[in-house]
Amino acid sequence: MELYTHAPVSVQFPDAGEHEVFSFEITPVSMEEAELSDFSVETGPKSMRIPFNDTISTPVGRIVVVPTLYYDDRYLQTPVRIRKRNMDGVVTDYQEKLQVALAGKGSTIIDITLEDASIPRAEDIINTLIAVYNEDVISDKNRIAVNTSEFINERLIIIEKELGNVDTEIESFKKENLLTDISSETGMYLQATSQYNTKELELENQLSLAKFIKEYLTDPHKNSDLIPANTGISDINIESQIREYNELLPRCDKLVGNSSSKNPVVMDMNNSLVAMKQTIICAVDNLIVGLNLKRGNVRQRGQQTTRRISAVPSQQKFVLSVERQQKIKEALYLYLLNKREESALTQAITESNARIIDPASGTHSPVFPKTSMVLLAATLLGFLLPGGALWLKETVNTKVRNRKDVEDGVTIPFLGEIPLRKKGDAKEAIVREHGRDSVSEAFRILRTNMDFMRVKAKDMKVIMFTSFSPFSGKTFVSTNLAMSIAQANKKVVLIDMDIRKGTLSSNVGHNGLGVTHSADQYGLYAGEGKRYESHYVYLFQPFLR
Repeated sequence: MELYTHAPVSVQFPDAGEHEVFSFEITPVSMEEAELSDFSVETGPKSMRIPFNDTISTPVGRIVVVPTLYYDDRYLQTPVRIRKRNMDGVVTDYQEKLQVALAGKGSTIIDITLEDASIPRAEDIINTLIAVYNEDVISDKNRIAVNTSEFINERLIIIEKELGNVDTEIESFKKENLLTDISSETGMYLQATSQYNTKELELENQLSLAKFIKEYLTDPHKNSDLIPANTGISDINIESQIREYNELLPRCDKLVGNSSSKNPVVMDMNNSLVAMKQTIICAVDNLIVGLNLKRGNVRQRGQQTTRRISAVPSQQKFVLSVERQQKIKEALYLYLLNKREESALTQAITESNARIIDPASGTHSPVFPKTSMVLLAATLLGFLLPGGALWLKETVNTKVRNRKDVEDGVTIPFLGEIPLRKKGDAKEAIVREHGRDSVSEAFRILRTNMDFMRVKAKDMKVIMFTSFSPFSGKTFVSTNLAMSIAQANKKVVLIDMDIRKGTLSSNVGHNGLGVTHSADQYGLYAGEGKRYESHYVYLFQPFLR
């Protein structure tokens, strides 16, 4: 009985090679131990007792015997045969047992049949074979999708790296050039340039006014004139000082008109006017210096802004070029991501072109040996063996049994055939003149054929009967042929020339001795003639001393 999945123990071979083949018996003796015996190898002990769940050295190598869930008391003292075979042998064996055929001519249904002693094992093998076939079919169908996915993954890694490099390049360029958004910054630069130009223009105007005021203040012809006020100078201090100067100068002139220039008050006021004028000149100088600095700073900033504006086309060109590469790689990256998802979806929905109509199932009726075939073979052998024996017997038999054997063996003319009679009938002449039996008719035919031969051979009057062994029918044939010839009104003399045994003579009451038997007389003696109906046949037997 094949236990297959219901074996009481599971045996593991840690050191066994793939091509090793051996067998042994396991007999459970208790719930903790088993006995190993009947090893297929001749070395080592014949039997040994081992515990379960332990690695034991045996004649077939190290093994581990583990009881399964089916191990119970019914297997105690019941030997279980364990066989280990190599994979090539098992595969070859099952290849011979496996049969695959179309269900019909032109059909697309395949019947898979496997003969095995274990029904569950055969079902598992067929189901596994079908599952592996479906996996191979799906794998073949998905090979293009798998290769496409691998290619897409490789390209995604490369493009992702390149995309990162592009992003890093844009980042580095913007950091180096202090850029955020070129378009907005370009507008800012243009606006700043316009502001710088306007401010520079204002500074230029302020500087021109300041220089005009300074020239006016330093002109000696205008020492007694009022200083122009509200000219647009942005410095309030200077405007207030000029306003004070212009207010003081008319009072001084008024005092000079009412008094003289030697008036101490007038002199004090003149000194104050001179001091105030010097202060205004110094303030104007400082204003000119400040305006020059401001103008230089604004001009420098304007130049920087101008340079930045002039650098915008090249920067924008570089950024656009890099961003173009970035967009291309982003589009390609998204496209490959979509293709990867499509490929994964294709792999997920791929099905085998084979469909299982009926799962593997075994029958409990034995398929081998086939009773009908065995009976048919037995019947055929029952006929063939005896027939063969008879044919062999006939083939090796060299005896003469019928007319055909004689005709096939000799070339002389065939005269006739005599039916076989019982052994006791050979001592008497059974041919009758008017007998209708088969023997009498056979001898008449023989006599007639001999008459034809005598006509051809004219002087044929003597017939001799001889054989290599006794009981060949010499006496029977000669006696009855003689009677048949005598019935045809012929004179017939029988001469018994047997050397040692005169059987023909004994039929007529003679002593039955042969021609070489010793006697007191010698010569030719004639026996008494025996009459058969109205014909006589005379028998003579010579004696020689």
